[in-house]
Amino acid sequence: MRLRVPVSGASGASIFRLEDFKGRPEIKLYDRVAKRSEILTLGYVSWLRNPSISADGRYIVFETSRRGQWDIEVLDRGPNIELDIPDGSRF
Repeated sequence: MRLRVPVSGASGASIFRLEDFKGRPEIKLYDRVAKRSEILTLGYVSWLRNPSISADGRYIVFETSRRGQWDIEVLDRGPNIELDIPDGSRF
């Protein structure tokens, strides 16, 4: 899923969007169940662009200029997150 506009996860429980934060683009997650938001790329001090989210919301792929040139990064949100899966069940 591309993040040109806010994108919901497969079950609709999560919304991902690209947002300006302190002058830099960041990927932000809003959990509609817990009613809280989290910046997922806060540790990246470089520019990022062209983010995509896996269907279950675990993996985020984007381009970053962190090393002085555009590279592809994969952010794994980890095995202990609640995945956003289509049938509505949560792990």
